[in-house]
Amino acid sequence: MIKRRFAGPVLALALLAAGACATTSSGGSGRSPSVLLADELQELNVDNAYQAVERARPQWLNSRASPTPANPDGAEPVVYVDGIRAGGLGELRRVRVVSIVRIEYMRANDATSRFGTNHQGGAILVTTR
Repeated sequence: MIKRRFAGPVLALALLAAGACATTSSGGSGRSPSVLLADELQELNVDNAYQAVERARPQWLNSRASPTPANPDGAEPVVYVDGIRAGGLGELRRVRVVSIVRIEYMRANDATSRFGTNHQGGAILVTTR
């Protein structure tokens, strides 16, 4: 009797969780719009991380912050390589695709929460082997 009473809410939570996971993929490919993994990088046939992002996720390279008088062009993402702040987008050109395990884009709010201020354009995290 108790199992029946709780089966509805438990089933509803399970379906909600499954639905939330399903919405993170882009299209029917099962690939995340915020992550590039090694297998997808190899398919791109490019030399460095910048070229990979430019080809597979160009929206990451666009300015994410609204222009302000202090920063009229908006802000570009900050690049981190293996957890260490590397600098601006140009640093992606230094990282060879063959050494990359994962590239992830973090929105401005998430990047600021994790790394502190000055992430109005978000962050691109590169994990190498």
